[in-house]
Amino acid sequence: MSGPDYAWWHGMYEVAKAFYLHFVPEVKEVAGEPLATQLLDKYVFSQPGHKWLKEGMTKEQLQKIQEFYKSRYGEQK
Repeated sequence: MSGPDYAWWHGMYEVAKAFYLHFVPEVKEVAGEPLATQLLDKYVFSQPGHKWLKEGMTKEQLQKIQEFYKSRYGEQK
């Protein structure tokens, strides 16, 4: 359980969970919706890695992710 893949996954999971489920909603609560939208658009959603939260993902993007995991881990039965 101390392998790098396990440690990376759980580290990133905790960061993402805290950011998306706690920090972003708290920004909205503290700053109010108009200011929070402005701040999040400027500092968070302007970065490609966060756009999925606001814009969602296209079928092509989801298909590309599925193909990556199928090629990496094989077909799930």
